[in-house]
Amino acid sequence: MELIELFCIICFTALCTAIDESGIPKPAIKLNTAWSQVFYTERVELSCTVEGSSEWNITWFRDSKEIQADHVVLSTDGTTLSIPAASVVDAGKYMCEGQHKNRTLTPYKSDELTLKVDEIPVPSVALQTPWSAFFTSESVELKCSMEDSPDLWTYTWYRGGVSLGSEGSDLTISQVRPEHAGQYTCTGQLKGRPVKSEHSKAQSLEVKGIPKPAIKLNTAWSQVFYTERVELSCTVEGSSEWKFTWFRDSKEIKADHVVLSTDGTTLSIPAASVVDAGEYMCKGQHKNRNLTTHNSDELPLTVNGLPKPAIKLNPAWSQVFYTERLELSCTVEGSSEWKFTWFRDSKVIQADHVALSTDGTTLSIPAASIGDAGKYMCKGQHKNRTLTTYNSDKLTLKVDEIPVPSVALQTPWSAVFTSESVELKCSMEDSPDLWTYTWYRGGQEVVPAAGVSFGSEGSVLTISQVRPEHAGQYTCTGKLKGRPVKSEPSKAQSLKVKGIPKPAIKLNTAWSQVFYTERVELSCTVEGSSEWKFTWFRDSKEIQADHVVLSTDGTTLSIPAASIGDAGKYMCKGQHKNRTLTTYNSDKLTLKVDEIPVPSVALQTPWSAVFTSESVELKCSMEDSPDLWTYTWYRGGQEVVQEAGVSFGSEGSDLTISQVRPEPAGQYTCTGQLKGRPVKSEPSKPQSLEVKEIPVPLVALQTPWPDVFPSEKAEMNCKMQDSPDDWTYTWYRGGQKMAVQEPGVSFGSDGSQLVISSARQEHEGEYNCTGQLKGRAPVTSEHSKPLSLSVYDKKPTPELIQDPGHRKMYAKESIKFSCKVSASSGWEFHWFKDSAKLPNQGENYTIPSASYVNAGAHRCRATRGQEPPFTTDSNTITINVEERPRATVTLLTGWSEVFSADRLDLKCEVHGSEDTWNYTWFGGSEQSPLSFNAKHPVMSKDVNQSHYSCMGNRSSRPLYSQRSEPFKTTNLLLKRRVLLSISGCLFFGIIAVFIGCIVMRITRKPVTSEDKPEEVNLFLTRAELQASDVAPCPLAEYVSDEEKPALTKDAEDIDPVCHESTPLPLSFSEVEAETSETNGGLKSFKY
Repeated sequence: MELIELFCIICFTALCTAIDESGIPKPAIKLNTAWSQVFYTERVELSCTVEGSSEWNITWFRDSKEIQADHVVLSTDGTTLSIPAASVVDAGKYMCEGQHKNRTLTPYKSDELTLKVDEIPVPSVALQTPWSAFFTSESVELKCSMEDSPDLWTYTWYRGGVSLGSEGSDLTISQVRPEHAGQYTCTGQLKGRPVKSEHSKAQSLEVKGIPKPAIKLNTAWSQVFYTERVELSCTVEGSSEWKFTWFRDSKEIKADHVVLSTDGTTLSIPAASVVDAGEYMCKGQHKNRNLTTHNSDELPLTVNGLPKPAIKLNPAWSQVFYTERLELSCTVEGSSEWKFTWFRDSKVIQADHVALSTDGTTLSIPAASIGDAGKYMCKGQHKNRTLTTYNSDKLTLKVDEIPVPSVALQTPWSAVFTSESVELKCSMEDSPDLWTYTWYRGGQEVVPAAGVSFGSEGSVLTISQVRPEHAGQYTCTGKLKGRPVKSEPSKAQSLKVKGIPKPAIKLNTAWSQVFYTERVELSCTVEGSSEWKFTWFRDSKEIQADHVVLSTDGTTLSIPAASIGDAGKYMCKGQHKNRTLTTYNSDKLTLKVDEIPVPSVALQTPWSAVFTSESVELKCSMEDSPDLWTYTWYRGGQEVVQEAGVSFGSEGSDLTISQVRPEPAGQYTCTGQLKGRPVKSEPSKPQSLEVKEIPVPLVALQTPWPDVFPSEKAEMNCKMQDSPDDWTYTWYRGGQKMAVQEPGVSFGSDGSQLVISSARQEHEGEYNCTGQLKGRAPVTSEHSKPLSLSVYDKKPTPELIQDPGHRKMYAKESIKFSCKVSASSGWEFHWFKDSAKLPNQGENYTIPSASYVNAGAHRCRATRGQEPPFTTDSNTITINVEERPRATVTLLTGWSEVFSADRLDLKCEVHGSEDTWNYTWFGGSEQSPLSFNAKHPVMSKDVNQSHYSCMGNRSSRPLYSQRSEPFKTTNLLLKRRVLLSISGCLFFGIIAVFIGCIVMRITRKPVTSEDKPEEVNLFLTRAELQASDVAPCPLAEYVSDEEKPALTKDAEDIDPVCHESTPLPLSFSEVEAETSETNGGLKSFKY
């Protein structure tokens, strides 16, 4: 049984399989692009097909949701689905389903196809060598690759953002150069696809030149001595990745007796010897790379034996003299790195009276003495190293005293005249040839010049032609040849030289300026000699002893009384008394004979007019040399003598009057007297001195009234009558000086003006002032006369008076206002109505003819003063202005009286007034009254009067009324009579027509119906009007707003008449028309 069941199951399964294979097909989904990995923005195409059939419509699904053709492109039958630019939302599981185009078959879905959309990867750049810094000529390899599927990409290389035009994942630079340095990036391009990546991160490539190592001697000295330790170093700056090989004299150094560090950076020589000397050099080899540096510079190394210092006397002479400066030096040849110790006679020399240089290389003896003699030796010690030199050789030093030379005159005379020859000799007692000599005259060195020469080594001094300047005390000194040893000066040898003298001319009087009539004396002498006689010259002409006096030998020339002829240039010349020798001409002496000057008087005070009690100073002086004169003063020709208040300055040049009084006034002159000489001048020009009494200032009110009100401004002036601006002023009230800072009170810049800005009771009083002259403190005036200022206790109120005093005024009445202030004066008045200022000014304000515009509140304002004015307002008066009542003219004569009367009676009345009036009549243009009654008759014969008017008047206000309007009466009676006649004719004519109609009605025969003409119905009912085709009137058209028919030309000439009987297009609920006939044939209608 079980086998049967199994067989049945197998058969059933086979049957189902057969049915499926021959049933509905399953669509095949496929990615049409040749790649399975899709990137952003890449185009993707999928296809869905049923094998062997094209009769299917395809529907697409992504993640089991049907895809709408919004941003994808589907073919007509849906077999292909295109995504123009893939994005993240396009990733998912895609499936398609087929629907037969012609049959209703249940579709199968395809298998799922997973579509993944990836971001475009960014490549990375990596150096294939383990270092980023390269040296020139090295090989560099960079690699650009994608993390996933690198073989699917092609690569483009960039340096500094500029494409290198190289493609491929590897970039190789076989021999790198400096221009290859920079920032390297790459981009990837999918092979066969338009997918390009962003730039990779930059890989920096640094290119360096092949370095040159620096060789250095690490010890602090370049000169090396035997057995010293030496260390040299070789380095590449900024790098420790090198090992070094050392060379000496171009041969590689092996580590036999030298010590090399592990990488060769240092080379040490423990104990230097001669074989270690030479030119050292090093060269580097990179520890990790096949790279060799350039050769370093060569470093010379010298190895020396211990030196023996050389001792030396500078300079090298064997005989040394006292005070001579000596200098010994101790040096090690070719080195300055030693300091030395000195020995004399095997004992160390201490730096007590000798000077040693810092390192002891020199020993100086500023001034040699006997104690400095001996055998000198030195020894060196290295400054930085523990090295000591051998002892130097010994140097013997001997010190002697300096000899003094002697001078001898070789000519037989000591005193010579100019042009003679002189010879002097200087010599040392011992070894004179070892010395050179220097000559001195009066302590000044004698140098070779014209006529002056020296013998061998300067021992002989020869003067071939002696001149006066050669005279003096001659000495000489000796100087050792080639050494700074100089002897003391020799004893002096005197040489006297007398040259041809020049006489000295002199004015023997004690003054250089000579005036008329003065005695003058001149002298001519040769200094130190009386063996000469003299000749005198004036203006190069010899003077004869005619009006002058000459001494025996001509040494003096005297002029008893100088005149203009004695002025000139004086000169003298001498002749030796015993020898034929003539002096030079003397200098010229100019003698000027002047007129006696006249002094001038000047006031020292800056003003010529002075006031009593002031000090005055006058000065008298000569224009030239004023100190050579004394002065005498005169006033009005009388000499001024010193007394109380009057004093004189030095030599009388200044006259001072300490306190001027009226009597010193006058004309002042002065005369001058030369000190010690009988020369007196003429009087000076007079200087007038005016003495004034100190004036008294005047106080004046600037405001025109002496009484002021509270808060009113008051102003006063204090001034001198003459030159008021030259004074300053001080104010007093009640005899007390006023304070400068008193509240409410201010003063002008010079005090001349006093302003009380707002008066108060305390400002009342008597004011006066004093004046002080500017710049002249003692000048102060007396007090001025007082000025009284009154201050009221309160502000005044103006009184406003109206005349007449009625508050109710009538038009054309005259109104007069007056404004009065009972206190003080100087008021100005301003008028106001209802706060508006009126143009009127003055104490009175008159309205000559009142009108309604003058009604309102009237007041006045009183003002006085300026900036700001003092003001006060009056009381207010309010007035009303009314029109006068008007008179009217009425005609009393009635119509019934026109035929019986020969005149018209006119009546004058004033309406609106119950008062009793009198009347005045006027006729035509005449202003003279016609009558004075209430009634006035106009006669028909009064042809000259055509217009009549009247006016009311009375004794109480208003005194008269307005004049009435003119009443015209021309031909009034005739017109009325004609009018009444026409009216009567018309009346009687109508009565006659009416009576005639009645008679005709009664007497006329009745007409038959046949003979009766057709009566036109002028009055239609509304029903007849509505049925009529008669054109409605324009009013009807206007009301009904119906379209108006066009009129013909004939119709346009007709003026349609419309009146209230014209039917209107109105609707009525009920219209009832009834007609009735009367005997007259008239019709009526009603609604």
